[in-house]
Amino acid sequence: MFLNLSLLESLTNQFNEKIKMKSIDTRLINVWNIAFEKLGIQVETEVKLNTANGKVVIPVLVKYLGSKKGTIIVHQDVFMDYPMPKGYYYCTINASSYPKYNENDFKKELKDWGYRGAEENKPKWLLNEDT
Repeated sequence: MFLNLSLLESLTNQFNEKIKMKSIDTRLINVWNIAFEKLGIQVETEVKLNTANGKVVIPVLVKYLGSKKGTIIVHQDVFMDYPMPKGYYYCTINASSYPKYNENDFKKELKDWGYRGAEENKPKWLLNEDT
């Protein structure tokens, strides 16, 4: 029996990379779920989107911030392989160094993106320009 070691190594590397990304996705989702709870923003997780290069599952979509459709939070490597669909704002992250939840940092970033949803649904902290 012939075993192609190069193919086996490639498959092992792909598998290990998927496991690593899933772990990072879980941390990313957890951080944004905290933001959802603390800041009253709308967050969807593990969203399937169609792109020019095929379907991709993005870890986090922050609704109504950045654009009317929301902001896609995606790993840099996914962004390079799958051009993001039109109508979304996007934020690429360095997956290996994603920060823990820091309320002031999140508020600053989200304010920079701008709120694009219905005014009556705008989180209260976004109404206060001193936050």
